Amino acid sequence: MDKIKDFSEEFSFSTSYLTTPKKLENKIQEYRKILKKEYNHYAKVNFDEPFRIFLSLVFHRLENFQENNIGYKTYEEFHKDMELVNDSLKQTLKLNDSIHGFSEFLKYVESFQFHGVTLDIRENSKVINNPQSNKQQYGEFIKVLACISDWKAIYGSNVINSLIVSMTKNESDILNLYKLCKKYITSQKDIPMIVPLLEEIDDLQNSDYFLNNLLSNKAYKTHIIKYQDSTQEIMLGYSDSNKDGGIISSQWNVYKAQIALFKKGKDHNCNIVFFHGRGGTISRGGGPTYNSILSQPRGTISNQIRYTEQGEVISDKYSTANLAKENLKLGLDAFLSASSTTLKNNKDEYLLIEELSKVSFKKYQELITDDNLMIYFEKVTPVNLLSTLNIGSRPSKRTSESTIDSYRAIPWVFGWAQMKLSHSCII
Repeated sequence: MDKIKDFSEEFSFSTSYLTTPKKLENKIQEYRKILKKEYNHYAKVNFDEPFRIFLSLVFHRLENFQENNIGYKTYEEFHKDMELVNDSLKQTLKLNDSIHGFSEFLKYVESFQFHGVTLDIRENSKVINNPQSNKQQYGEFIKVLACISDWKAIYGSNVINSLIVSMTKNESDILNLYKLCKKYITSQKDIPMIVPLLEEIDDLQNSDYFLNNLLSNKAYKTHIIKYQDSTQEIMLGYSDSNKDGGIISSQWNVYKAQIALFKKGKDHNCNIVFFHGRGGTISRGGGPTYNSILSQPRGTISNQIRYTEQGEVISDKYSTANLAKENLKLGLDAFLSASSTTLKNNKDEYLLIEELSKVSFKKYQELITDDNLMIYFEKVTPVNLLSTLNIGSRPSKRTSESTIDSYRAIPWVFGWAQMKLSHSCII
């Protein structure tokens, strides 16, 4: 709104020297009917300045967004008005875009629309597949799906970026959600990217088999070709895979899964984009963003990459404008350096790490299946206090039981991280 006000003051072009474009004049007359009081004021003050009159009326429509008949109802209404101003400036001034500067503002509007940042919606595959056992959660999720088309119309087409299915086990988890989307979302073009989240070791190891089955489904494949530009985003879970198999097995299986998934995507002429669900600690995929991006398998970063920044990392990297700028520059530089679709084979290193991963996984399984582990974990770590801290989006446990399955991955990792324990073993 401040920019609209600034432009209304800047564009004081008088009809004594310039002719008002017909489309702009018609729009002013249209808004004269719904903003009578405001129009009468500006018609007196800025009687010979059509751009100032129109932008002032636009300001009042923004001010009353979604509130009454005066305000804009949707983003597209506003966008069309901004395109009208841009076209009228070109027609009136006979200058290129860079001179009057409004075209840059139009690009800004088109990028951020009415929502600013885009949102992801996330739901567990168990809720999607078992509505009778999860009635409340399922019902709330269906209500959200039913609102997506309206949200896109009101706030812009990019307001919902993706629907993430956590604990994805097989292709039916994604296809079941796709069916729900077709049922409850008004138009197929409004269905966001459906993103499987692969979180456990078995799921990562079987990821190429899962993707092959998913992309072999004709209806789903047709949908992503038509509406997602032949692109499938896949989210990789670091926290749950670490909880499931230990840090070495987790990191190595995430690495291998990227190669397998990228190859399988190529077999289906589908571009695979990875979304890294990284946490703050090393065990949850954390660390310097620059190094993290460069450490991904060479050839699996094509035209985009996504990764999460969580918790204390946000303040460490983005608490000031300069910090944010530098970290975004580092991320961009790493992305441009790593961007390639030619896979590189490091066979000798793979054999060593593969063996290390298998041995560490076996040792880790021996640890977490020990009957005394949970007693030890709850007594020597501050995990029971974590639930009293208002720092998490969800409870630390799924149920009241003291089992490894009950504890969510983040408090599991966070609990161990808070204690000073040195453990060594001979492999």
